[in-house]
Amino acid sequence: MISKFYQRYSRAIIMALFASLAVLYPLAESIPPNNNTETWLSDENAARQVYEDFRFQFGGEELILVALDREQHSSELIEAVCSRLERLDVIRKVWSPQRLESMMADFDLSESEIEQRLHRVVVSQDGKLAGIVALLTDEGLKDRTSTMDRVDGVLEYCQLDTTQLKITGAPVVVAELNRLGGKDANRGYFTITIAICLGILWYLLKQFTPAFLILVETIWAFQLTLAVVRISGGEMNFILDSLPVMVMVFSMAVAVHYLHHFAAHRNDNDPIGTTLRGVRWPCLLATFTTAIGLASLGISMIPPVRQFGIATAGGTFAALIAGLGITPAILTLYPPDLFESRSLHRWFRRLAAQLYVGRVWTTIGVCALVVWCGIGVFWIRAEFQPLNFFPEKSQVLQDTKYLHREMASTDSVELVVDFGTQDIPDTRRIEMIREMESSLRKVEHVQLVLSATTFLPDPLPQGFSTALDAIQKHSGDNDFIADGGHLWRISARVEPSDDVTAEQLFHILSARSIELAAQHHVGIVCTGIAPLVERAQQDIFDGFWKSVFTAFCLITLIMMVCLKSPLAGAVAMIPNVTPILLVFGTLGWLNIATDIGTMMTGSIALGIAVDGTFHFLTCYRRLFDKTGNSVYSTRVALETTGPPIVQATLITGLGMLALGLSNFGPTVRFGLLMTASLGVALIGDLILLPCLLYLRPSTNKARQVGKSHATSSGSKRWTKVPTPHIGKPRRPLDSIDLDDEDAAGCIV
Repeated sequence: MISKFYQRYSRAIIMALFASLAVLYPLAESIPPNNNTETWLSDENAARQVYEDFRFQFGGEELILVALDREQHSSELIEAVCSRLERLDVIRKVWSPQRLESMMADFDLSESEIEQRLHRVVVSQDGKLAGIVALLTDEGLKDRTSTMDRVDGVLEYCQLDTTQLKITGAPVVVAELNRLGGKDANRGYFTITIAICLGILWYLLKQFTPAFLILVETIWAFQLTLAVVRISGGEMNFILDSLPVMVMVFSMAVAVHYLHHFAAHRNDNDPIGTTLRGVRWPCLLATFTTAIGLASLGISMIPPVRQFGIATAGGTFAALIAGLGITPAILTLYPPDLFESRSLHRWFRRLAAQLYVGRVWTTIGVCALVVWCGIGVFWIRAEFQPLNFFPEKSQVLQDTKYLHREMASTDSVELVVDFGTQDIPDTRRIEMIREMESSLRKVEHVQLVLSATTFLPDPLPQGFSTALDAIQKHSGDNDFIADGGHLWRISARVEPSDDVTAEQLFHILSARSIELAAQHHVGIVCTGIAPLVERAQQDIFDGFWKSVFTAFCLITLIMMVCLKSPLAGAVAMIPNVTPILLVFGTLGWLNIATDIGTMMTGSIALGIAVDGTFHFLTCYRRLFDKTGNSVYSTRVALETTGPPIVQATLITGLGMLALGLSNFGPTVRFGLLMTASLGVALIGDLILLPCLLYLRPSTNKARQVGKSHATSSGSKRWTKVPTPHIGKPRRPLDSIDLDDEDAAGCIV
């Protein structure tokens, strides 16, 4: 028997649990972080390929902008900082006011012209700040966090207090994303999650040792998952940071269901075997549907989302192994003698009575609310703005906002002008580029337009050298000309607002570039980080609907097969779409933009919501097949499965709610929305589903069960269970006969 196996090997299993953690922990901790912007688009994406071509030709547009007070820092110090930055192998070029002044002086620009050209480029609007612009090498772009650490080291070496400086740029944002979404920053809320889970376990068991060991098994489950991610070459990002909490609460949910069933069979000859036979099917189906909800994220076009979905789907099976494989060993050594849940059973008995009385109006009311909220789903909009991921007090966010006002935004749309093989004089090319710049400056929300002509006199003086080598020398200083003068770059610094999004600005500039290309008979391609971000935003939105639709179809199919009825399976899915329609519909009605953290919760919430449905319907079907009485079967199913469903949801919800303590926006929103979805799922599982089942007519078998009692032999002990006094049933029965094992089998 299985009980004998655990009686013999439980201590060995616990020892192996702790020994394996010593191996899994180093692997889990060694996952490298990667929150780089370009990873949010697949390599096959056309926008990504265009951007990679642009980076190959011009070295990319990412920059680090360091602003210093010109009164407190001399020109000599600024030049010393530039020289030291250039010595880093991660920096390919550095601009400063002095260097650009010298460059433009070579082209005989007047002092007034130079001052005008430097305005908001490397000098602030009020002239008090001097900007140092550092452009990164390919090596620097590979690890932006390490690059920022080395840049900070140079600034500290030059005795500059980095907390007093204003620093911004895409590498700065990525480095801060890695910090806020990293393990060190998240240890606080994760510690709180552990404390919450341990407290709930102790409250249920009233014994510290088994509660602590069950907590350790949940930690083992997510460490195993992270170790597999590391071995398979995965990278840590701010989305995957939620994985430990999710796998942990999944493990505890399985353990809670096992605990309830084990407590009902603790006096059997083979309590563990009986318990495992009772919970394995609903827990396996619940795990499978949760895994489907998570794995459906694998169809997303965004690589980090795909990785999260697949990794966490695997984590659900690690949770199942821990919950059904290790929990029996723990409870064998430390039986839950003090575990008690009768008060919850009595509460659910009263709830069952109330729901039966108001079954019709409750069903109509809940369905009407779901439909009304669900209409708001059509107004859901996605938003992917990395700056919105930071807390309001973030220094990076404050510096970025300040420098965007005083200098210019570091976000840009890059226009690559391809003159092809046309034999056009250099002076004419300069005139054409300037005409394009002038047209782009007229676009609202374009703060600044830069090109190779920014540093040339206008108009060109008589006898100005048009030799290509002079222009190429200029290009070597600013990366605005490539391919021997055939490719020219125009950088439009854009500043979105509440009225005009970055996506709309990109489309406006793309349309303008088409007009300019036709006017000047050249090729123009729009690219840059901003288009990549906007494309990721659209992929997030599309991926949300695709993953939810895929998860819904697959889970519905499984529900139909398990219930052996297409109609029953379809009806059973009604409560499971309740969380999505209520929560996301409300977001649509309130016009609240959803980001990467909230958009992922749709399919995940659907998969988790089915867990309670399976546990409820497993008990209901067992009783209905025995009695044919839908009223009685629903009441007993609600009374017996309600407590573990609520407790499992409470553990999962509080664990997710702890994510709201993070300083990182996507993690906070993911945790809060998951908690809301789990809470709303209880409405579907414990209110709407019982009301729907109450409306199901009982079968003729119910009468036959009552007659069979009169002729049943006395060799088998029967328990006579009266029809519940919760109102007049559709087909009243005098009595329903169930054996003890069948009744106890409902506790899943």
